Formats: sequence, C-alpha cells, structure tokens
Amino acid sequence: KKKKKKRNVGVKSSFASSSREVDKSDDCFVSSSVSSSAKKETLSSESSKLLLLENVSIAIKDNIDVKGLKTGCGNPDFLRDFSPKAKTENAPLVEHLLREGGHVIGKTHMDELAWSLQGENYHYGTPRNERALGRIPGGSSSGSASAVSQKLVDLAVGTDTAGSVRVPASFCGVYSIRMTHNFDERMCHEGIVPLAKSFDVPGFFANDLKMLLRATKGVFFFFFFLGNRCNQFV
Repeated sequence: KKKKKKRNVGVKSSFASSSREVDKSDDCFVSSSVSSSAKKETLSSESSKLLLLENVSIAIKDNIDVKGLKTGCGNPDFLRDFSPKAKTENAPLVEHLLREGGHVIGKTHMDELAWSLQGENYHYGTPRNERALGRIPGGSSSGSASAVSQKLVDLAVGTDTAGSVRVPASFCGVYSIRMTHNFDERMCHEGIVPLAKSFDVPGFFANDLKMLLRATKGVFFFFFFLGNRCNQFV
C-alpha cells in the first residue's frame, strides 16, 4: 500500500494562501494603513463644540465598513467574492465616531465570519492576548480586544451576537460595552456584515471606563439629544 503524504498546513502557508496583506509587525491588525478619507472628519459646524473623542485612536473590526478599506470579515473567500473593492462610505457607526473627533488607524482581525468565540483564525492567525500570553484572546472581536490590551489604540469597535464583545474583553482583561438591541437600525446594522441580524449589536473596548463612556455618549446622545452633548458627565 502506498503511504499517503501528510498535508503540511502551517501559519506561513495559511498567510500565503490568503489574498489579504497581513501587517506582520502586529498580529491584531488586518491593515494599519488607512487612507485620509477614513481619518478624522469633523464638520465645520462641530468646530465650536467640545468633541467627545478628540484625538482618540480607534481600531475597527473587519466586518464593519471603513471608507477606503475593504471589508473581509475574517475570510479570504468573502473578501474575494463579496468585497473585492475598497468601501466608498463609512458605516454610520464609524461616521459618528469620526465626527466626534476620533481617527481610525486600522481594521482588526476576527474569527471567520464571526462564527466563533475563541479568537483563532486559520487564514490570518490568532491575535495576541497581552494580559495572558500564550492563551487565546477570545472572539469573535479578537483583534479589537487585542489592540486595546496591547495599548495600540485608545478605543476599538467590535460586534456582539452571542458574546463576541463580552468574551474577548473578559479574556484580554479590558473593559467593554455593547449596545442594546433595537437601539437604532442604521447604527447597529448598516455597513456591518450580519451574523444573526436580530441579535447583532456593535460594542466598544477600552482600557478605562471613562473612554467607554465618552464613546457611548458620542453615539447615544447624537440621537437622543439631537447632537446636544451632556459634557458634565464626561
């Protein structure tokens, strides 16, 4: 009988087989090169107001649209078939964070199609858990939690269907908050690749509660107070 050759599948081959350029200097970012269109975009009418996220660096999970970047959702086939070109618009959630003075520095890795809570990705590797080296970071918003735990960004955005913000925050030892269901259709779903739409909600990661509060207010108060900020709570 002929012996069957064992297939050698390693990290190097999985990176090479993907159609995505991985930032080798950091294991949590898909790309840390963001076009000027995705950087801080504040309206002229906002210049006289106190911006809640002025000069705050932000990382965005790779299932959320960022202008000038592709949305790969953690899978090279999805990237090739459904998102071959860079996005021309930001997701409304990203847009409001930018209008509050934040600037996006890159998009982060995630479990394939958000279908896991472990944070491991065959194609792009496993983001580092800075608080527990050698252990998984949790998912599916693994790269976002990792970026915050490594203090590479002030704030990171993820999505949560059944724990995909809460689990990696717990594993990586950072603070997180997820939005409530049915908060706002455009904010929670538009420009975001769905997993289970009736359960999907965005969420934030940060190393301190004050930053989470600022990010949450930057989104919530825009709707509930028509842009009037309650800065006494920040």
